[in-house]
Amino acid sequence: MPSPSTLRSSYAWAGAGVLGGQTLLWVVSLWVARLLDPQDYGIVAMATVFVSVCQTCQDLGFGSAIIQQRDLDDHTLSAAFWALLVTAATATIFLSLLAPVIATLYHDERIVLVILVLAPTLVLTALRIVPYSLLAKRLDFANRTKAEILSAASGSLLTILMAWRGFGVWSLVAGAVLAEACFCFLVYQLSSWRPHWNWSPKSLASLLHFGLPLTGASLLWQIYYQADFLVVGFLLGPVPLGIYTMAWRLAMLTTERVTGVFNKVSFSAFSALRDNPRAMALHWLKLTELVAWVSMPLLIGLMLVSDIFVKALLTDKWLPSVPVLRLLCVLALLRSLGTLFPHILNAMGDTRKIFMLNLVSVCILPAGFALGALQAGLQGVAVTWIALYSCIFVWLFRRALDLSGIRAQDFFSRVFPPLLATGVMSAAVLGSSLVEFPSSVAVLTFRVGIGAFIYALCATAWLLKTGQLRYAIAWLRSQTT
Repeated sequence: MPSPSTLRSSYAWAGAGVLGGQTLLWVVSLWVARLLDPQDYGIVAMATVFVSVCQTCQDLGFGSAIIQQRDLDDHTLSAAFWALLVTAATATIFLSLLAPVIATLYHDERIVLVILVLAPTLVLTALRIVPYSLLAKRLDFANRTKAEILSAASGSLLTILMAWRGFGVWSLVAGAVLAEACFCFLVYQLSSWRPHWNWSPKSLASLLHFGLPLTGASLLWQIYYQADFLVVGFLLGPVPLGIYTMAWRLAMLTTERVTGVFNKVSFSAFSALRDNPRAMALHWLKLTELVAWVSMPLLIGLMLVSDIFVKALLTDKWLPSVPVLRLLCVLALLRSLGTLFPHILNAMGDTRKIFMLNLVSVCILPAGFALGALQAGLQGVAVTWIALYSCIFVWLFRRALDLSGIRAQDFFSRVFPPLLATGVMSAAVLGSSLVEFPSSVAVLTFRVGIGAFIYALCATAWLLKTGQLRYAIAWLRSQTT
């Protein structure tokens, strides 16, 4: 079982990766959005739906299986590496042949070339799965973080330069390809593991036993997770899809960026702690509290200032994204609080229940998205997400409680203090709207500053009351000495 100091160090390095690499990507996205049109984002989103599904299929669940299982020998790891490479090559060819069909589906021939350029990234992803998973298994997030930050910086720089020079949609495509290529190279170099030819397909049995149900669940999740983009692109076109994509990126900042810190480490940590259910349960509660303290003010705050945020940072051409952005913030809050549920189930080997849940979701969500899009456009899709994901959240929550042995009131007792602090912050932000400034940037700065200050006061008061501030200061001192 990993020591507390090892877990803290892992989360610290994972946090550095998110705050460095992922925050850089988000800042670049805001900058590039000022240079590109919604249609550019829509075209890339259309292609990305299918690339993401292929990436899920080619993984075979080997990445998670390597992290979860113990005492894997080098023969098994090498077999996994070559099997993944063959699967990725097959997926690349399949996706390339399917590109004209996808373009016909969307009634846009530009998608063909975009898919042909993005398809080889499937091979790059396959090359890094085994070494990347081994770094996670060893909780070596220092090297993982270095690779993430450097690759994100390289891709972001190319995206900005090409967008500034007027390359449009290709600035997004080229940046994504370069980032994946750099990430693959750096992970391979920073990992001490190398594949060899002395392997047997029989050695894959243990990985496949764990990984295939997980792959099925992940594939179904990917299909219903991407179904909204597919439906919006097919029914409403590239411009509304671009607007929806930008609203999604902004709303999911917390779930996919901030909580990425916990997603990177938590499965490895839960897998290591699965023989000690009480320790795993306490670890889950601590992480839930941290997620709540970070995600609630960001998402509720973004919901309150979304109109001025978009106008100040993205320009008026993105203002149609504001109504759907507010709705997606509600969805993002639910997802951030439930981000750890699947990791608990997977770490405890309950992959088949996840598979069944995702199977039901695939049957329901796409039809719901289509109905919502036809009835109320982008806002109808967002409302459908909120309604249906709430049911998924409740089911995952109850299952995680059963496996961990904790009570629901223990969970909500960790969530209530940040919820109360966020309520006080919200009142202050709404009150600050009475003060007017000549520019939208000044208004945004003032409202965000007021909200951050009030929330920091509430958080500090709570830390002082519970004695956690003294513990945090002592830990920080121990890390710097």
